[in-house]
Amino acid sequence: MARDLDVIRRYCTIGAEEERQLTGTQAPIVLLSADGPQRLPPAVAPGLDTLGFMLPTTPLHFLLLQDIDGPLVMTSGNISEEPPVIDDGEARRRLAAIAAYALVHDREIAKRVDDSVVRFADGKSRVLRRARGFAPSPIKLPAGFAAAPELLAMGGELKATFCLLKDGQAVLSQHQSDLENAATCPAPRVL
Repeated sequence: MARDLDVIRRYCTIGAEEERQLTGTQAPIVLLSADGPQRLPPAVAPGLDTLGFMLPTTPLHFLLLQDIDGPLVMTSGNISEEPPVIDDGEARRRLAAIAAYALVHDREIAKRVDDSVVRFADGKSRVLRRARGFAPSPIKLPAGFAAAPELLAMGGELKATFCLLKDGQAVLSQHQSDLENAATCPAPRVL
């Protein structure tokens, strides 16, 4: 995450469409060509020629970054193949090996939602991970789907999402994580 576009431009090239995504209301992580005049330490993205950048999306992010003149490396708060941790105590125990600091709050996290990830290829925006900002916004489908029966599709075990086809639209869930992990599918809460 970077404070502004000027910080990102030190490390990456930003085209007009990429800038539109970064500064738009959906504000996803955008994968950018890592060919700017400055380089991040090799351990940040070893062997990759792209970096994923996002701008602050909450007032807390703006406050955190206002005096930081470089990018912060952030995690969704999860170990690979597991859903994000949403309990502060569990985060301290489970994420200490991958995160030097944790931004915590006294408000409970009600729903796990990752950041969306976008990449541009062949002049088009491609959503690689549909989550905050993009889900559950419906996608209008081509002509002929309006007459299709309602359908619920549940994706494969890895990088799972769910899709409801209804009234000529597809409503996709946010990224759910890998379904082989029991923590991805918590028991319903009793109110």
